[in-house]
Amino acid sequence: DNDNDNNDKYEKKTQHVESTEIDIMKNEISYLKEKCGKQRTEMDDLENKVSEYEKSISHYKGKYENFLRQINESNTSEQGDEFEKEFLKNIQEFSFTLQSEFRDSLQKQTKEKEKSLKQQIEKLNKTLAETKNKLFQSQVKCIKKRN
Repeated sequence: DNDNDNNDKYEKKTQHVESTEIDIMKNEISYLKEKCGKQRTEMDDLENKVSEYEKSISHYKGKYENFLRQINESNTSEQGDEFEKEFLKNIQEFSFTLQSEFRDSLQKQTKEKEKSLKQQIEKLNKTLAETKNKLFQSQVKCIKKRN
C-alpha cells in the first residue's frame, strides 16, 4: 500500500509538472503570436506613411506648378518667360531629386524593417515549432504513463 501511495504521489507530481510546462508553453505561444501581430501592424503603418508622404509630395508639386503658371501668365516679357521656364525646369529637377531621395530613403528603411521583421518571424516560427514539439512530447508521455 505504501508503494502504491508513493506511486500515486509521484504520478500526481509528474502530471502537475507536465501541466505546468504545458501552461508555460501555451503562454509562450500566445506571447509569440501577439508579438508577431504587433510587428505586422508596424510594417503596415510604415507602408501607410510612405503612401501619405508620396501623396503630400504630389500635392505640393501641383500647387507649386500652379503657382508658377500664374507667374508665367502675369509676366509678359520674353526675358521673364525664359527665366521662368529655366526656373521651372530647375524646380522640377530639384523636386524630382527630392522625391527620388525620399523614396529611396523610405524604401531602404522599409527593407531594413522588413528584413528585421522577417528574421524575428523566423525566430518566432522556430520557437513555436520547438514549443509545439515539446507540447506533443509531453502529451505522448502523459498517454504512455496512463497506459
